[in-house]
Amino acid sequence: MVNPMSATLHRSLWAAIYYVPFFILCGIIFWVSSMSNPPVPECFRFPGSDKILHTIAFAAVGAAAALGSVVRKRSLSVSSFLEAWILTGFYGFIDEIHQRFTPSRSSDVADWFADITGAAIGILLFFAFSAWVHWVAKKQ
Repeated sequence: MVNPMSATLHRSLWAAIYYVPFFILCGIIFWVSSMSNPPVPECFRFPGSDKILHTIAFAAVGAAAALGSVVRKRSLSVSSFLEAWILTGFYGFIDEIHQRFTPSRSSDVADWFADITGAAIGILLFFAFSAWVHWVAKKQ
């Protein structure tokens, strides 16, 4: 007989692997946030462009968090969405505090709103893509 605790632990460890992309992206954002003058593409050098960059970056982080949450919970549910969104929003908050202590950088509530907006967009895109893949798989 299989010990139910070992089966739960085994499933949790496998689910944790799916959070690796989230942690890698958080590490990259931390590294870029540590730069006093991070490299910004020429097309994003206009007033307010940092909000677009925050939204894009955190959309990717949100999608990565959604991957981990959906695999762990085994469903595209509201609780999976909220878990991924809160996790990504919390990291965005921590990143804003980190930027406050980086020379030539500033911490801004508007940046955090861009972070959580991007996270929601990324999570919703991940959910839509996952639902589409599931629908296509069922049709075959």
